[in-house]
Amino acid sequence: PEYATANPNSVLMLVGGDHGTFARSLLGRGMDNVIRKLTSPILYLPPGLGGELAMERVVIGFDRSEISRSIVELARSLAASESLQVTVVEVFEPGDVKADVFTAISPTFEPDRIVMRGRPGPSLLAAARVRDVGLIAVGSHGWGRASGVHLGSTARWLSQHADRPLLIVPAAGSQASP
Repeated sequence: PEYATANPNSVLMLVGGDHGTFARSLLGRGMDNVIRKLTSPILYLPPGLGGELAMERVVIGFDRSEISRSIVELARSLAASESLQVTVVEVFEPGDVKADVFTAISPTFEPDRIVMRGRPGPSLLAAARVRDVGLIAVGSHGWGRASGVHLGSTARWLSQHADRPLLIVPAAGSQASP
């Protein structure tokens, strides 16, 4: 956490190791601290990645927050210059919207956009696997649609379960929490 707060204009890369249950639990708590105090983007490489990393395709978690809009804009500008294929994934959870609106949400599967119902972390990982992407990008925190509560659960879940690189981007002007 200290490095993440002391170097605001850099991208921090963390590489996960494959350790026992107790060590994974400690790494999880440490990763939670890093995510909570993040002021710079972090690229997390989960354990078990082998060979070259192909970053031709990216899935971006989109929750309509300012940070997710910024990530989409950045990825689209990179896509234009780097021949990167970007798929924006928006996941609605029960409670995000009224029940009748939730049930009326029609799943959408287009080359550059996916809309679905479910839990964001598992849904983003499933979309990444189906699209065979080399990178998942999410904000460090978003805002719950219905309650306005500050969340970081999607980034946290993905940091513990993703089987491919994960880019976690803090909101512009993020300050480390005490």
